[in-house]
Amino acid sequence: MMMSTTNKRDGYKYGKVNTSDEADANSNNFIDESGLIERPDATALPVATAVPMVEVTAPATLPEGYTFQATAAGRSFNVRVPTGGVEKGQRFSVPMPSEDDDFAAVCASRISVPVGHWKDGICSCFRFGICHAWLWMTCCCPLLATAQVQTRLNLNFCGNEKSGRATNPSGWKGENMAIHLSITIIFLVVYFRNLFYVMPLLQKVVELGTEDPTSPEIADLEEELESYQQMIRISAYAFGIYAFVVFYRTRKAIRRRYAIPQEICCEDAVCIACCRCCAVAQYGRHTADYERHRSVCFSTTGVPEQHPPLV
Repeated sequence: MMMSTTNKRDGYKYGKVNTSDEADANSNNFIDESGLIERPDATALPVATAVPMVEVTAPATLPEGYTFQATAAGRSFNVRVPTGGVEKGQRFSVPMPSEDDDFAAVCASRISVPVGHWKDGICSCFRFGICHAWLWMTCCCPLLATAQVQTRLNLNFCGNEKSGRATNPSGWKGENMAIHLSITIIFLVVYFRNLFYVMPLLQKVVELGTEDPTSPEIADLEEELESYQQMIRISAYAFGIYAFVVFYRTRKAIRRRYAIPQEICCEDAVCIACCRCCAVAQYGRHTADYERHRSVCFSTTGVPEQHPPLV
């Protein structure tokens, strides 16, 4: 005779209990333990969660590991270029940071700088009006204006990247401004000191030439005048070369950081040589949010303290 029973104990469901007439009367019922089924614990089961993905279009040809900022659904977040790099216009998927993600919150508070192109043209100097502080800063003191941009990007006074630019934002930020201001003052002192001696000598040479063109004193005065003029030319050339190198290296650093290609050969050199004020004004506008924040002349960064950091 076959009898089938089901017992429940301690959360277990037991299988069939087989009893045979031929079995020993004193023996216990045989329980087939292979049929035991344990009730699963609901709390122990993993919960599957879907990670939202967003499709990003590469703004430029970027190398592997390059980080730029993207915007989706009104939110800004950082995107890291995947292995192998991407070509301009290529689409790839990345996880969308959640609203509770601290990383997303940090990115949202930063200024998004365009990648792959300049924010505006080199002739957009009057974009914010003729009375804009940045316009006058670049026209009157382009070297000091460049120092402000270098401080924003954590570059040194030559336009090179500083080590640990993202991990050491503290410390004195006026180093570049102090160096460029000191060099400018030295140039102005040398220039106007020699000019101070040149003007009276030139006037005296003109007067002697009018009174006695054959006077031997004219030759001596002209020789002394030439020495002062030579010092003026040397100081002007030296300062001009120094400023050109600073402008050029700063533009190149901005191009590298934001993957901005050149449209023509030696574009930066041509722009600086033709109109250095326009070139400086362009990379200043590119690295600041002047649409929402004012420009500050007497500061190390050229923007107010509440201006968000750059990405």
